[in-house]
Amino acid sequence: MKGKIKVVMGTVYPFDESKIKGGVEAVAYYLTKALEGREEIDLSIVSCNNIVKKDFIEKRNNVKFYWIATKKNFYNLRVLTINAFKVREIYKKLNPDIIHVQGISEYSVASRGFPKMILTIHGLESFVDKMKLTSHFSGLQGFYRSVTSKLIADISIKNSCAIVSNAGDYFKIILGEKLNNKRIYYIRNPISKDFIDYNVSDSNQSFVDYDYILWTGTISERKNLIDLIKVFFEVNKCYPNIKLVIIGPVANLDYFNKVKKLINELGLSKVVKYLGHIEQKDLVEYFHHSKLFIFTSIEETAPMSLAQALVCGKPVVATRVGGVPYMIEHNNNGFLFELGDIKSMANKIIEILSDKEYTNNLSKYLKEHFTKIFNPENIALQTVSMYKEIFTAI
Repeated sequence: MKGKIKVVMGTVYPFDESKIKGGVEAVAYYLTKALEGREEIDLSIVSCNNIVKKDFIEKRNNVKFYWIATKKNFYNLRVLTINAFKVREIYKKLNPDIIHVQGISEYSVASRGFPKMILTIHGLESFVDKMKLTSHFSGLQGFYRSVTSKLIADISIKNSCAIVSNAGDYFKIILGEKLNNKRIYYIRNPISKDFIDYNVSDSNQSFVDYDYILWTGTISERKNLIDLIKVFFEVNKCYPNIKLVIIGPVANLDYFNKVKKLINELGLSKVVKYLGHIEQKDLVEYFHHSKLFIFTSIEETAPMSLAQALVCGKPVVATRVGGVPYMIEHNNNGFLFELGDIKSMANKIIEILSDKEYTNNLSKYLKEHFTKIFNPENIALQTVSMYKEIFTAI
């Protein structure tokens, strides 16, 4: 193979790299950082962003960024129309050897006619039955979301030449014949070296003046924080001094207000701390100083916060949903429970908190095991190998 492979990654991307919003942004950022020094590829990023006021191009290190100004309202309609049109114009201008898309989106819709588009799937909410019961997919607005989301997914999968699965065979189970025997590459999401290379001796001691259980993510009904608070309420009965720290931006304000109301009703306002959307350097601190990580989602694919907890050596208590069982083996490297099983989740957390020797041994194992799995350099090697294979294919 002569010369570099010209790769364009179409993805949401953090305009402010110190504040990452959501799992797909995190994957795109971590993977870009791991790929930007690779000699085999020439990488560019195309990203729609509602923060930028106009379309522009900039270079960050060895990567050229093509920013497209967009808005939040009527998102799915924009994906299918104006956003896809703008992205496609950039694709045509760059004429890449490979397009790598993060998530079912305008970036995959825009790739029609480009024969080598690789699609990494990050979410399948509209295909999961339990999500249909949430307010996100109820009423006329929910019907619009469901129909347009499935249309975007169908177009995206059809346009792809290969699929990247970050959650084992979960996509095969959900999408079935829609995949149409496409080549599937099993590549995990990368986790930033900031989490992996953390040194306790360099830590900010202001983070450790109380013991806490951690939850991080984007606050929405899918993340099921109502059950999170109910589980913590049971734990608090045995450990009244431990706190619950919640970190992440609010995607659904009405739902967040319901969560705050429940916190007050259960008398937990003094022991539940909501920190909002924080910088990555602070997020690393909060992960490493936590006692354990709890996850109560209704649906997930390969949640970044769960992977971050594992590389930090934190015991994980989570719901057995979506792609989570492809990340965690129950009673081996984590603990999985059925959705809504509040009592069992709480009892397991109480058990973990009461057995320090077991927790310390588990922590050492988790760090060693998952650092190898989620190391960004390993993920970059696998990704470049995939690019080479697809580039040289007829």
